[in-house]
Amino acid sequence: MKIGVRPFSGRVPIIADKNLQPYSATVAKNCDLEEGKIKPIKDILYDSDLSGGYVIDSTGAYVVEELDTGSITAFADYSGTVAGTVKATSAGHGLNTGDDVDQDTVSGDFEGIYSITKIDADNYYFTATWTATTTGTWRTFDYLIAASAGYFYNLNGNWLKWQDPVHVVQSFLDGASDRIYYSGDGYPKQTTETLATSGDEEGWPTDYYTLGIPAPTTALSVAINGTGTTTAPQDVSYVYTYVTSYGEESAPSPPSENISVATGESVDISGFVALSGSIYNIAGARVYKLNAGNSLADYELIVELTINSSTEEPDYDIDDLETYGANDDTDLDDLEDSLETEGFLEPPSDLEFLSLIANGTLAGISGNYMCMCEPYYPYAWPIEYRKSFSGTFVAAGSYDENYYILTDRKPWQATGYHPSSITPRVIEKNWPCLSAQGAVSTDVGVFYPTVEGMAKLSATENIIATAAIFSKQQWEALDRANMMSFYWGGRVYVLIKYTNSGFWFDPLNPTSVMNIELPSPYVFWGGSVAGEDFYVVIKNELAISIYEWEGASTDMTFTWWSKEFWFGRDMNLSAARVVAESYDDLTFMLECDGTTELTKSITSSGVFRLPSGFKYGYVRLGVTGTDVVEIMAAATSVKELIENG
Repeated sequence: MKIGVRPFSGRVPIIADKNLQPYSATVAKNCDLEEGKIKPIKDILYDSDLSGGYVIDSTGAYVVEELDTGSITAFADYSGTVAGTVKATSAGHGLNTGDDVDQDTVSGDFEGIYSITKIDADNYYFTATWTATTTGTWRTFDYLIAASAGYFYNLNGNWLKWQDPVHVVQSFLDGASDRIYYSGDGYPKQTTETLATSGDEEGWPTDYYTLGIPAPTTALSVAINGTGTTTAPQDVSYVYTYVTSYGEESAPSPPSENISVATGESVDISGFVALSGSIYNIAGARVYKLNAGNSLADYELIVELTINSSTEEPDYDIDDLETYGANDDTDLDDLEDSLETEGFLEPPSDLEFLSLIANGTLAGISGNYMCMCEPYYPYAWPIEYRKSFSGTFVAAGSYDENYYILTDRKPWQATGYHPSSITPRVIEKNWPCLSAQGAVSTDVGVFYPTVEGMAKLSATENIIATAAIFSKQQWEALDRANMMSFYWGGRVYVLIKYTNSGFWFDPLNPTSVMNIELPSPYVFWGGSVAGEDFYVVIKNELAISIYEWEGASTDMTFTWWSKEFWFGRDMNLSAARVVAESYDDLTFMLECDGTTELTKSITSSGVFRLPSGFKYGYVRLGVTGTDVVEIMAAATSVKELIENG
């Protein structure tokens, strides 16, 4: 009898181990199986620190206040008394067992934070490997603010960081490639690389502007200047708008009163109010005039006002206009540029889950309203583009021309090419979203964790994508509330926050999963996909740092175990072989009736003997290492193993 495994596939937990296909795994950890071979995934690559120069405790809190300090006059090996420990001598230290101390030493040995055990008034010990004697200092500290440290964005190589859930959209406007829009950090904002990195790195983004401009709130005052003829007077009114340095223009002020202007007369305009506050990025204003006697007329531009420019007409300074006002003697027949920003309101101040949907349209959620901007005007959010839905909002995602609103009850789908025609409709599936960070938009649909599995919403199907992988009971046993999902390299990655584990699957063909496991003491804290790169926030003991996923040149160690091969009667396999592309780091494992009977380093493709002298009813074959594995086989005789390839 011969057992052969080729090709190799991932895990299908819903199927009993003994009923799996010969190529399926009971364990598939840190491996890439897309070519039918077992390949290791690349290791994570350190990028930068998120701890802000402070250490982090096990709860993710910044150390920001020093409480006490002391000198260490000597270290000594204490392992003879308590295994694996080092003694520190600090006369009159005043510390107690269980205190955390941050040590700094002359040699660099024993540096970092240690939980200490008091020996006596002058000595304490801590867990460490003895190296050499040195001297140093210690300090105790207080934990003040929690460090979410899971929300970050790579803006042209600069890491922007937030404590609250933030959703970022890269600008889609011509000439604005370094600009981003984001929600979740108070009112919606926009920033650029220059603004965001203008201060200390630990505070990035340092500076920003509001996403949206308040409209002037008071009407202009108008009065006739001069003496005109009585022929053909025109009834006119005026409004003005604010304009940013980006060319963004606010909605207009309330209209002035109508005034009748005859030939030869001009209009004195006053009541301008400059919008204060640098966060609005105001660079000027525009004044428009309307032929009030023509119901089909538009407000048309008569003057553009520029801050800190020449005060000569018509290039007024808006600050001067607050004091001196302006004068208009233009002829309506000479005006050409119409006001186009009626209804260009600011986005709601509580807007969250900012997303880019079809046709240059941003969408977000405010309470129970889906809100949208004017296409290609990301700062303008007309009130008529606010569409209601029911349920408590949890998350959102977009796919093609579809925007999905995920609630604590049923999901909603909003479809259309223009905001005026988009209306959310409920999807009749009782699929509440169980984790806001678990929702992810992909090229084939929106995925999120719900009660039965990972839901997939798309234009063509709404299904439980993992129905063929996890049973409902198996899915319920996972920590669904702390799932964080990311789409990278054509895969959906699901990482479990505060743990070192996760899994990924192919969203186009979700038939199995591959597990991810970081070495202890690493745990996942967050993540972000930036262009072609995938970054994860990882807590490593007392620091929180950013790592590039699969960014290193070295490999993670994989582990792959086969299905349970049952014989139908007790028997003994006598030989095995493993064919790999190299034999630098590869170990074969044999499990018989649930007990590992052999762990053997593999150095060639040659046949090797298996343990004898006992029989068993089933086996599992396993490999671990970093070499690429092509074939794994075992048989009851060497002849059978060789003859059948």
